[in-house]
Amino acid sequence: MVKPYRAKVLMDNLPEDIVSLFRRARSLPRNRRLGFFASNFVGYPYHLFPLGEGLDKPRLDFSRFDCLTFVEEMLALTLSDSVDELLPTLDRIRYKNGVVSFLTRNHFPSIDWIPNNSHLFRDITEDFEHTFIEKKIDKKAFFEEYSYRYDGKSVLVRVSVVPPDAIPRRLPAPLVVFFARVNPKTIFTHAGLVIEEKGEALLYNASSEKRAVVRERFSDYLEHKEDILGVKLLFLSHC
Repeated sequence: MVKPYRAKVLMDNLPEDIVSLFRRARSLPRNRRLGFFASNFVGYPYHLFPLGEGLDKPRLDFSRFDCLTFVEEMLALTLSDSVDELLPTLDRIRYKNGVVSFLTRNHFPSIDWIPNNSHLFRDITEDFEHTFIEKKIDKKAFFEEYSYRYDGKSVLVRVSVVPPDAIPRRLPAPLVVFFARVNPKTIFTHAGLVIEEKGEALLYNASSEKRAVVRERFSDYLEHKEDILGVKLLFLSHC
């Protein structure tokens, strides 16, 4: 496990423990790097909205995570070939076209994060028994809560998800998974990474309930979360 640290807004270099982690990962096949990085942060604290645009919050922070920033930062570590690529890679994941601003951040998985990162994965949701969820996403109201002007209109979105009881125990991996629940503003309320280890699908996620990054059987998580409506399954073809 690497030591926690909080990165500067723009980094001239990374702490030696992160550099060392990179060096160790370079000897691994790319399809094993995501699990390697994720496992090194199990136990790290949960903190809602730890990242920002470098003003009041840093653009990169490996000392604490919420569910989405954990996914994003683990992907950035995995997809970067050098430490110099880490922040630009993360920016391309977190922001539309890599343009850093609150307005261009991928806030909503259904209409921002998933379509803007579609080059990283193959959506395999509809390879399984699935259903559809429709919802109107009001980005204007969302931005107004943060005192930002947004001229766009509400969007009616329809997304496919796999019901929890239809998810097989054996899945292609690694996966980014988004969990749909009843919510007045959005469809997906939680995210994580599914990685196969010794023939078993394990879920790595920053848990608000357990206040930490945890590793657990994907099947156990689904069994104990009765409020999940469905799961979006995104196979990471570049990891």
